[in-house]
Amino acid sequence: MSLNDIWRNVTEELGFYTKDTFDYVPSVPGIYAWFYPLIITSREDPIKFIQEVNTILNYDSLTRDLPIQNARLEFAWKNIHLNIMLNYKDPTMGKFLEIWDMASSDEEYFDLLRRSVLKASIFMPPLYVGKAKSLYRRCQQHLLGRDDENNFHRRFTTFARKNSVVFDKVSDLIFVCIRTEKEEKSTNDKNVDDIEGLVEEVIKYLAKPLYSIK
Repeated sequence: MSLNDIWRNVTEELGFYTKDTFDYVPSVPGIYAWFYPLIITSREDPIKFIQEVNTILNYDSLTRDLPIQNARLEFAWKNIHLNIMLNYKDPTMGKFLEIWDMASSDEEYFDLLRRSVLKASIFMPPLYVGKAKSLYRRCQQHLLGRDDENNFHRRFTTFARKNSVVFDKVSDLIFVCIRTEKEEKSTNDKNVDDIEGLVEEVIKYLAKPLYSIK
């Protein structure tokens, strides 16, 4: 079977869940990610919306806050002290501000805009990537703040509330998961005990989830 055949029915193995559907997360092994929802809440200012989302993405799990580092470079007779902060550029919307104004003044087009942007949430960097033997149980642990082993709940809510973003609870986020169990097992199958951990490790280095601990 061609590897590309997985795209024919990937929706059977991939799930998207929100606060309305967290109870339907399957109790199966898999990997998962949390995404910030791109929900436009105001018709007036697209730049404010972009800046707020960039605020929640401008986080470093090492500093547990903004990505700021101090460094000292030594030379023979001098030292250079650096204070470096990673940040995002302010958006320049240009002609798209006019298109925004036109779309936001029409109920049907504004609804289309909001739906399209919200669906694009999964194009954003993941906030957190993890593994689980039971995706349902792990999702509930994150929601209740009982993920003590690696407390994403505490890191996210602390930073979000400190910066007064609209969606500051884990229950506001989007939970996306992929099943990893085999559909059928044969007697010749090797027992790979932690395939979820292996996939998680690979994906973390590629996706660079902002609130995951390296």
